[in-house]
Amino acid sequence: PSPYRPPFWQSKLYGEPFGDFNRRVARPVSSREPAAAPAPAARRPQSARVGPNQPRARAGVREGQGAEAGSIPPGRLQVLEDQMRKCIQKKKALHKRPEEQLEGAFLDEDRRRTGKIDARGFTAVWSRLGVKVTLVEAAAVFNKYGQDKDLKMPYKVFIDGLLVGKSRLLAMAGDVRQGAFLDPREAAFLGKIVYRPCRKGVYPPTNWDPALAARSAEIPERGLQLEFVYGYEGKENLAKNIFYVNEAEVVYYAAAVGVVYNKNTHTQRHFVQHDDDIRCLTLDPSKRLVATGQVGKYPKVLVWQVYDLQCVQTLVFPAVRGVIAVAFSPDGKKLLTCGSDDRHTLFVWDWRKKTKLCEMPGQNGTPPQVYGLVWNPHGVDQFISYGINHLKTWDRQNNGTYTPTAGVFGKAGTHVVMSAVFLPSGVVVSGMPTGELCMWKGSKCLRTMRAHAKGPQVIRTDGAIACSGVRCLCLRDDFKVMLSAGADGTVIAWDITSGDIREQSQILGTVALKSAYANTTAPLIRSLDCYRDSNVFVAGTHRCDIWEVDETPEVLIYGHSADLYGLAVNPVKTTQFATTSDGDRVFLWDSQKRHMLRTANLGGYKGRSIAFSPDAKHLAIGTSSGGISVMDGATLQFLKWCKSFESSVPDLKYSPDGQYLAAASSDLFVDVFIVKENYTKIARCKGHTSTVSHLDWSSNSKTIMSNCNAYELLYWEASTGRQVKANQRDTDWDTYTCVIGFPVMGIWPEGSDGTDVNALDRSRDREHIVTVDDLGLVKLFNYPCVMKEPGQRHYRGHCSHVMNVKFSYDDKRVISVGGKDRVVLQWKVVSNENQIIGVVKPPYAWQSHDNNAWENPRAMAA
Repeated sequence: PSPYRPPFWQSKLYGEPFGDFNRRVARPVSSREPAAAPAPAARRPQSARVGPNQPRARAGVREGQGAEAGSIPPGRLQVLEDQMRKCIQKKKALHKRPEEQLEGAFLDEDRRRTGKIDARGFTAVWSRLGVKVTLVEAAAVFNKYGQDKDLKMPYKVFIDGLLVGKSRLLAMAGDVRQGAFLDPREAAFLGKIVYRPCRKGVYPPTNWDPALAARSAEIPERGLQLEFVYGYEGKENLAKNIFYVNEAEVVYYAAAVGVVYNKNTHTQRHFVQHDDDIRCLTLDPSKRLVATGQVGKYPKVLVWQVYDLQCVQTLVFPAVRGVIAVAFSPDGKKLLTCGSDDRHTLFVWDWRKKTKLCEMPGQNGTPPQVYGLVWNPHGVDQFISYGINHLKTWDRQNNGTYTPTAGVFGKAGTHVVMSAVFLPSGVVVSGMPTGELCMWKGSKCLRTMRAHAKGPQVIRTDGAIACSGVRCLCLRDDFKVMLSAGADGTVIAWDITSGDIREQSQILGTVALKSAYANTTAPLIRSLDCYRDSNVFVAGTHRCDIWEVDETPEVLIYGHSADLYGLAVNPVKTTQFATTSDGDRVFLWDSQKRHMLRTANLGGYKGRSIAFSPDAKHLAIGTSSGGISVMDGATLQFLKWCKSFESSVPDLKYSPDGQYLAAASSDLFVDVFIVKENYTKIARCKGHTSTVSHLDWSSNSKTIMSNCNAYELLYWEASTGRQVKANQRDTDWDTYTCVIGFPVMGIWPEGSDGTDVNALDRSRDREHIVTVDDLGLVKLFNYPCVMKEPGQRHYRGHCSHVMNVKFSYDDKRVISVGGKDRVVLQWKVVSNENQIIGVVKPPYAWQSHDNNAWENPRAMAA
C-alpha cells in the first residue's frame, strides 16, 4: 500500500511532507501494567525521507521546545479538532465563510505572508481564538497535517483538512489497502481496507489510535486455563471408557481431553496433549497409568500418569486413520491396540521400550468392525477381539506372534458382539444385541441366557439400525462378581464364584437407573466400572452423563446428547450460562458450582442459538426449524413461541435496551421483534445472499450489524429493516461477535478459506477477543486484532469444528462449545498461564491390590 500522506498536501507547492505520521497519539497505558517510556520514533514513510544533510523533522517542535507528539493521550487530537471546529462556528461572521475567517486569523500571525506557520505561532493563533493548544498538541497536529523541512505547516492545508467534512477527509486519507497491517508502523492508514474473506471494504474509526496495532501484534498478557469439562463420550465409544482410579476419582475422556474427576471435591484435572479426537481409553492394572488413542493420518497413543498428568510415552502408528481400541496386558508391560483401517490392524507393543512386538490384521471390513479388546487376566497370554459378527481368540505362539481362532456362534446365530469379559474359569461371557448373555468355551458358543431387555433401536456407529442389548460387562477386582448393563438402563450383579454363569446363578442385586430428565426413558448404559470390593459402580450413558450408583444414585457429570451449537451467558448472574443443542433441550449451568441448575424440553425442536435479555428475565432459543422459543430466564418456563422462518436460526440477540430481539436465519433474513408487544415482528432485513450467521447491536439499540456465509458485512436500521449504506466505522457496538470487520480482520490465518473461524466474542472490558475454529482450537487475541500476524494464545481440548464461544459477563471465564464433540469446556481467565502453583501431588497412596508397593512411575516408564 502507499504510505500515509497528509490530506490536501501538495508536494509541488510545499515539497515532500515531513513528520512521524504514525505517531500522532500514544499507546494507552493498561491498568495492569506500569506506564512505559514512549517507543522509539517510527520509521518515516517513503515520501517523508530526507537527505543526509537535512534536519530531521520533529513534528514542528525543535529540541528543547517541547515534548514529542507521541506523549499526548489517545483520542485527545480528535477532541481538540472538535473544539476548534465549534470555535470557528461560534465566531462565524456574516458574508464570510469559516475558511476565510480562519485564514484571516493565521494571516494576522503570518505577517510575512509565507503561508506557513510554526508550532508557537499556531498555539498563539488558537489562543486568540479561545482554544488552548499546548506545544505537544501542536506537534500532533503538525504530524497529522504535514510540515516542511523547516518544521512549518502550510496553514491552508490545515484549514482545508480541519473544516472539510469527515467523510471527505477520510476518503482522501490514503489509497485502498489490501489486507491487514503487516507492521504497526503502517497502522496510521485511515482509508479503505480490503481483505479476505470479507467481501466489503472496512475502515478504521475516525479516532483510530495506531498504537493499538502494536498491541495487536503482542501476545495477550492474560491466558486461559481449562477449569471444567461438561460431558462425556457416550455416543461413539465402542468399548469401556470410564474407570475407577480410587474411591474418590474416575478417569474418562471427552472430546480431546483426558479427564480425572474427583467426586468428593467436584473438581477435575485434565490431560490436554492430544491434538485430535480421542477414540479409546484404558487403565493399567496398577491404576496409575492411562493409555488414550486418537484419530489422525498418523494416529498415536499417549500413555500418561494419573497423578500428575505427565505423558510418559508416545506411540505413533502408520496410516491406519485412528486407534479405536486399546488394552494393557495383565502385567502392564504390553499394550494392545486396534487401528481404524479396513484391515483393523492389531499391534502389540512393549510400550516402555516403544517397540512394536507384532502386527496382524484383526478383521476385514469397513470400520468400525472391531469394538473392543480384552486380555485374559487369569495367567494365560491370550486376548480376544470382538465386534460386528465376530469374536476371535488370539493365542501367543512361540515366535512371539498371536494366532486367531474365530468363534463359532452355533445356535446363537451370528450377531454383533457388544461386550466381552473373561471369567476365572476361562469361560468368556459376551453381550448380545437382544439383551442375552452368550457363554463361550474356547472358540465355541456354549449357550445363551436371558439377562436384559434389548432396549430401543439406535443407529450404530457403522450406520446400521439395531438394539444395543448388553453394552457393558465388568468384573469386580476380586473376580467374584460380574456386572452386566445395557440398553434397558439396568445393572445386574452376578455371582461368579463357581467360575461360570447359568440360568440358576445367583443374582446378587439389580439396579435400574431412572432418567435424570422428566418424561424421558431410562438411559442406555454405554460404559461401566465398579470399585473394588464394593457394590458401588460408575456408569456412562448415551446421554453423555456419568452416574455413580450406591445407596443414593446420582449424576456426577451432565452432558449433551447431540450436536451442540447454542451458547449464551447471563448478564445479571455472571456465573450462569445456558446451552442448547440438537438434543431438543435447553440447559442452565452455574460455572462457579460447575453444575447444571435446570433443564427444559424444547418440545422436539432442535436448538441452534440462544440469548439472554439484558435483564436476564427472558431466554430466547432459535431452532433448526425456524421457530423461536422464549422461556423464563430463571425457571425455563415456556413463555412464547414465534415462527418466523422456514429454516434454522443460527444467531439471535436482544438489543442493549431490551426492547428488541433480532434473529438471523438461513432464509437470508434478519427479523426484528418488539419484546413489550409480545414479540411482534416489526421489521425484516433483506439483502444477504447466504445464511446469516452472526449479528450484533449498536450500543444505542438503533443499528444491527450482520455477516453471512458469503462473507458480506451489512448494516440495518432496526426499527424499519432498511439497509444502512453509509459506513458505520464510528458506530459503537454493544457486543462484537461478527467474524469479519475492521477490529477483527487479523483473526484469519494465512491460507484460510473463510470457513475456518466459526465464532468470536469480545470481552466486556474490550481488551481481548476469543475465537474458535475448525481445527479444534480456542484462540485468545488482544482487541482490536488488526495485524496480519497477531499475537495469540491457542488452546486444545475440543475436537474439530468448535461452534461457539463466549466470555462471561465479568470476563473471569470463557465458555466454548464443541459442535459434534458435544462438550462444554469452561476456561478460567488468568493473568499468568503459569498460575498453577507447584506440582499436583498424588491424592492417595500408590499400592497394588495385594498391598505390595509399586516402583516410581517415571522409573517404571523409563
